[in-house]
Amino acid sequence: MKKLRLIKNLFNSQLFMIFLFSLFSCISIFIFFQFKPQELFICDEYKSYLISFFGNDYNFIYPLNRCDDKVYFAVLEEYFLLFENAARPYQNRPLWLLPPYFVYQLLNYLEIFTNQNILHIFSYFVTQLIFGVYTLNLLINLMKKYFQLGNFDIFSIVMIFYLNPVIQFFIFTPSNGSLSFMVLILNLYFLDKYGESKPKYLAFFLMGVLFLLNRSFITCLASLFLIRFKFKFKYFFEIAIGTFLFFIPNYLYKYFITYNGYEPYDINTEMYGQFIWLSKYFDEGIFFWLSKFLLSENNFNLRLTTKWDSDGEWYCQNIPENFLCFFSDVVNASRYLWVPLLIVLIYLIFYNQKIPSPVNKFIFITSIVSIFFWSLIGWYPPLRFSLFSFGNMIILYLIYVFINLNNLKIKLTILTSVIFGLLNINHWNNDVLFNLDSLNLIAASLIIFYFYQVIRYRNTRS
Repeated sequence: MKKLRLIKNLFNSQLFMIFLFSLFSCISIFIFFQFKPQELFICDEYKSYLISFFGNDYNFIYPLNRCDDKVYFAVLEEYFLLFENAARPYQNRPLWLLPPYFVYQLLNYLEIFTNQNILHIFSYFVTQLIFGVYTLNLLINLMKKYFQLGNFDIFSIVMIFYLNPVIQFFIFTPSNGSLSFMVLILNLYFLDKYGESKPKYLAFFLMGVLFLLNRSFITCLASLFLIRFKFKFKYFFEIAIGTFLFFIPNYLYKYFITYNGYEPYDINTEMYGQFIWLSKYFDEGIFFWLSKFLLSENNFNLRLTTKWDSDGEWYCQNIPENFLCFFSDVVNASRYLWVPLLIVLIYLIFYNQKIPSPVNKFIFITSIVSIFFWSLIGWYPPLRFSLFSFGNMIILYLIYVFINLNNLKIKLTILTSVIFGLLNINHWNNDVLFNLDSLNLIAASLIIFYFYQVIRYRNTRS
């Protein structure tokens, strides 16, 4: 009886439900691109694989990055390659590469897959799935504080999450760009937990650990400081202590590298000048000393010894040119995400029902910090960083719009329009942002119907 009760509790648990819905979403996307693959451009392409089940061979295609994946796969077999020549560019994401390494080592030991290529891609997929489920569970728990969520709501949130182009195109790759949405959700978590109460210093240290997973987690620190801003000595003391604690894990990691005879390497700074280009404006004052304190001696000296190729492709490393370049990219992201953007705008303009103020406030602060952060990177490949900030914000607002609605018919219309509009979306590397094909025409028709439903519901409510 106890075993049956445990099994029943497992199947009824929210985490297990999210896991099943996540598998369904990933399998749906996987099946879709088997039948309708597209050109991925730049270094990305679909590669054909062969897998055997019970004596039968099956072919399938799977995304491959010709520039990066060989290195990512090599790290699975020998983690310390991360500190040597070929894998050094990924040295700044050590915690991202640990889980797939352990997954690979376990599966390799159990000899579940004899094909190493399959084992490589599966190890990273499992990692992506784990982080996706964690992010969704955190988001849903946070939303349950403000909304009543049923199983259909949870299923829809999961589907919308995986149809987000950032997730949809990264979930089957080793890239940690998929964590950009998790960054937003953890921003919300820290704001909800510590926005009004004094944060525990352990929280700053935890943010610093997350920084080793993906560097954009520094926005969690900025968002928390922004929402708690006061012209008081206690506040500035809190900033100083919090910033110090935040960078301790990174300092310990760099110390570990040098202690073991390796050399720290920051490809984003040394090769692309990302963010570091701003230091050329700080020749004195607090930002000069802050840069000197936070940056390694090598990186700090780059401001004096390196002239970044600001005229090269995708570079905008002068103020205010960087903001103009990023704004141009945001405009393109708006066109690219026309389906979720229209849904959100129609709701905000015509539905006229306020989202609970704490949630709205947290999303606004998180989004502004994220957009400002990515606008300072100084290197803007098409859409990528605008999708990490503005694009994720639109998807997050779409989820809030969805769960704030009480009309099942409108919810179904939203979900189906998102499925038709995003499942068929072009990769952001494509110069053509969207195609006027049958699926997009269906999505457009559904949005028109959604608009009609919103107007009708608003008039009925009035």
